[in-house]
Amino acid sequence: MNTNSIQTRISELFPDIVTQIDQIFDFEKLESYFQFLKDYNEIGGFFSKSDSENILDRHIVESVVHIYKILLAHPVSHETRLVDIGTGPGLPGYIFYTLKNPPYITLIDSQMRRLGILEKFHTEKYKDSKVKFVYARVEDIKEKFDLVIMRSTIKYPWSAEMIYGLLKLNSSFIPFLAKRNYDLKFEQMFLENLGLKIEKDFDIPELEFLGNRHVKVLKKIAESKKGFPRKWEAISKEIKRTSWEK
Repeated sequence: MNTNSIQTRISELFPDIVTQIDQIFDFEKLESYFQFLKDYNEIGGFFSKSDSENILDRHIVESVVHIYKILLAHPVSHETRLVDIGTGPGLPGYIFYTLKNPPYITLIDSQMRRLGILEKFHTEKYKDSKVKFVYARVEDIKEKFDLVIMRSTIKYPWSAEMIYGLLKLNSSFIPFLAKRNYDLKFEQMFLENLGLKIEKDFDIPELEFLGNRHVKVLKKIAESKKGFPRKWEAISKEIKRTSWEK
C-alpha cells in the first residue's frame, strides 16, 4: 500500500489547502480506512462495480474536503456528539474519526451488512469507544446530538424532517448536498415548519471535478409546528410525488 496515496492525491488536486488539511487529519488513519474500504468492498457490497474504481476520489477525498470546509464554518470539538445517518460502511461519519481531534461519533444504519464489517475492523484495530455503532431506523433513535450529518440517504429537504428527532435546541443538521435541485420557497416553508434556520449555505468549488457540491448548516432554533415531523410513510409519499429535476 502506498502510505501517502491520499496525501499525494490531495496535494495534486488542492495544493493551496493541503497544508491546512494535513494539520487537522491523521493521514495514517485515513490510509487505514481507505485500505479497509478496498479490502472489504466486494464482501460488503460497499460500492457499485463502476464506483469501486473511484473510491479514493469519490468517497475519501470528497469526504475529507467536505469535512475541512465544514470545520471552517461550524465548530466541532473532541466533546461534540455527532451522528451520521445511513452511514453504510462509515461514509462520511467515520472520516470524522480520522481527525487529529475527533468528536464522539455515532454511526447509524438500519442494515448490519456493511456497518457491521466496519465495527469489527474498528474494534480490532483501535478499540476506541469514541465511535458507537447502532443498527436501527432513524425514527427509532431516542438520543439527541450536537450535530447530525447525512450524505445522501434521504432527499433534501425531507432529510431534515426525518432526522428532526435527533436534534436538541441549538444543535445542527448538515446534509452533504449535490446540485441545487429543490424549490427555494418550498425549502423555506419546510424548514420553518421544523423550527430550523439556515445558518450557512456554501458551494464547494474544489469538488467541481466530481460535479456540483454544496453544504447547508441548519440550526434548530425553535420547536416544530403542530403536525411536524410526520411519519416516514407520509414523507415518502410526498417525496415520490414531488420533483424539481430538470
